[in-house]
Amino acid sequence: MLSPVGDVFTAIYQHALTNALAIFIGHDAEFKRIPSSLQNRNDRTVKSYDMFFLDFNISRGAVESLVDGADALGTFLDSVSSKYDTVVLIGHVYGGLAAKLYIINELMARRGDRLKVDLLIAWATPHYGSHVVNALSILGSVPYVGPALCRNAYSGLASFGPAIRRVRDHWNDVLICKTATASSTTTDRKLVQSITIPGKGRGTMGFSIDTPDLSLAGKRKEKVLDLIYFYLDRHANPSAILDEIARVCFSGSTMDLFIEGHVPTIADELNQLYGPGHSPEVSKHIIRSFLRDFPRRPLRGLSETRSALQKYAQLIRKEVQQI
Repeated sequence: MLSPVGDVFTAIYQHALTNALAIFIGHDAEFKRIPSSLQNRNDRTVKSYDMFFLDFNISRGAVESLVDGADALGTFLDSVSSKYDTVVLIGHVYGGLAAKLYIINELMARRGDRLKVDLLIAWATPHYGSHVVNALSILGSVPYVGPALCRNAYSGLASFGPAIRRVRDHWNDVLICKTATASSTTTDRKLVQSITIPGKGRGTMGFSIDTPDLSLAGKRKEKVLDLIYFYLDRHANPSAILDEIARVCFSGSTMDLFIEGHVPTIADELNQLYGPGHSPEVSKHIIRSFLRDFPRRPLRGLSETRSALQKYAQLIRKEVQQI
């Protein structure tokens, strides 16, 4: 399945029940295998995310600069974000810069109220650009010689270039705030968490930050994979709801009480979605399915059981209509 922006975005895994999206942004062949390696774990963390991949090859192809990458990311998220409550961006090398630039652009345009990105994982990202590219950019103005030495795609990675400077001037290395609404005050903020995973080995194009050579060290690849998994698992984990479900399902009597107590919640949600006329048995069926499904594929970013039940009812509306 391909996205509305052509062959730039590719759907890796899409699950029937999820409210979280993870987008991998990069080009390295080993990095492309990370989502598949995560999927092989076949557990609830991976199943709680839809996953897409942006093939971000800054030297050629459909995405040719940091600005192009940020714009493509914004176009894609505009087309799909209504389905999701939270988005995680995992950027490798230049992909981390494109992700940062997208977030900055949204915040500077006062669109923080619609920004769904809550976590950025930047792996081996040259956050401050390249001094070597700085020199190439200067040589780019030299007639005849310059164009052959300095490609436009790489010139955008210069540390004094507008894209890198915009990121450097407006990004906090640990946390960045996004406004809850377009007119909110500085006290009404939500945090976008930023995680940096350093690379290993000398980077290409003279970047001062290391970039990884995954093919050299299988153990290092597994370590990076474990780190990405750890942050995906921890992100917006509805642990309170999962603990409550575990207590509810401990005995038949507590489960029956839970079901009866939440029938009105589901009945109200069904009335809003489809109109009146659903029997109590339909609500009970949804609640039983919720108790079974949620621990296997938890909905992220939710802290109350009532809101989780309502979201669950929305996501399985096709099934409800067949009851």
